[in-house]
Amino acid sequence: MFADDDDDDIDPLTRAAQLRAEARETREALERLARSAKDAEERKRRVDARARVAEKMMALKAIDDVTQN
Repeated sequence: MFADDDDDDIDPLTRAAQLRAEARETREALERLARSAKDAEERKRRVDARARVAEKMMALKAIDDVTQN
């Protein structure tokens, strides 16, 4: 991904183009990570919501069982 530091004989314009390409690749990788983190947060939120619903359903079932007996 990163060019060797031994490349002193590379034309400055070529080196600048290489650095721009590396910066673009890094930015794109960071954007993918940010999207992945956002997706993970959304999945966690949905799982937490389902867990709360399941807890409420279990509580209602327990109340129903007690009132039935």
